[in-house]
Amino acid sequence: MLDIRYSHFKKLNILKKYYISLILLSTICFIQFLFFYKNNQIRKLEEELNNKSDNIEKCIDIENKNTRTIYENIKLSKYCIDNFGNIK
Repeated sequence: MLDIRYSHFKKLNILKKYYISLILLSTICFIQFLFFYKNNQIRKLEEELNNKSDNIEKCIDIENKNTRTIYENIKLSKYCIDNFGNIK
């Protein structure tokens, strides 16, 4: 009778270990997924911002700024930021 209880207890103990291991493993996988997802979103946002800044820089045409007046430079900068600077 004592052997039966001991073996039953031992089986339950092993099942508890597997259950805890499963919970830990699934939690670690979930956390890794969240980190990957957030890093992917940040990477996409950085690429979008880099593309926007490149478009604004090309639009303003900094090399030819000496051929324009200050007023024209301000108007051009304002136009470029309004058209190419919005993050959607």
